[in-house]
Amino acid sequence: MTGQLVYLNYGMPADYKELARYGVDVGGKIVITRYGNGWRGLKPKLAQEHGAIGCIIYSDPRDDGTSKGMRIRRGGGARPGACSAARSWT
Repeated sequence: MTGQLVYLNYGMPADYKELARYGVDVGGKIVITRYGNGWRGLKPKLAQEHGAIGCIIYSDPRDDGTSKGMRIRRGGGARPGACSAARSWT
């Protein structure tokens, strides 16, 4: 999949409203959201509802991780409990 990337902060309803204030539409684009401020399975659902073709969720070090004194995980950075529940929305 290819598409234009749009940063969407936490990817929650208020973030879509903020983008709309600036005339930014995520339709046909890939949104990039941070973990936090809501269940991660909701982020791709909301992205789809707003017409996005994809959703990337990442850990911002400002929110968790090394900036809060945590060590980097061994064996990779994937978080347990992926967005598998979101499959039913596609």
